[in-house]
Amino acid sequence: MKVNDDGFLWPEEEKLVHHIIKTQEDGFAWDETEKGKFSADYFEPVIIPTVEHVPWVLRNIPIPRGVFDQVVEVIKAKIASGVYEPSNSSYRSRWFAVTKKDGKSIRIVHDLQPLNQVSIKDSALPPHVEPYAESFAGRACYGMFDLFVGFD
Repeated sequence: MKVNDDGFLWPEEEKLVHHIIKTQEDGFAWDETEKGKFSADYFEPVIIPTVEHVPWVLRNIPIPRGVFDQVVEVIKAKIASGVYEPSNSSYRSRWFAVTKKDGKSIRIVHDLQPLNQVSIKDSALPPHVEPYAESFAGRACYGMFDLFVGFD
């Protein structure tokens, strides 16, 4: 695995990155079947507060016949990995499929505009960034991000 193409890391740092990746390999997902979800034992389900409203049932945007089978496969993969689960909800929002930048893969997009209209907005302001940024002056900073999930 190439982790230092630009030569930014020192050789010992590069070895450390390889070591961490190897020892923590179960924490990486390379396809939907490995992704999974957070355990309910550790993380409670997210509850979105809403104003009083009538549940909506919206007709879905038709799936083009040319990508129908591919969309079905994406949905089956999401069910198998636990991203999608059975539901008896009174709500039905629209969703549609778009082609990813590679021109082949499909991504499912959920239209959450009706939910956004009834959600109670969080009026809290984010903290001022300057005091946090100043405390990192002259120090090494590490970051974490998820390349696989992206907008899922």
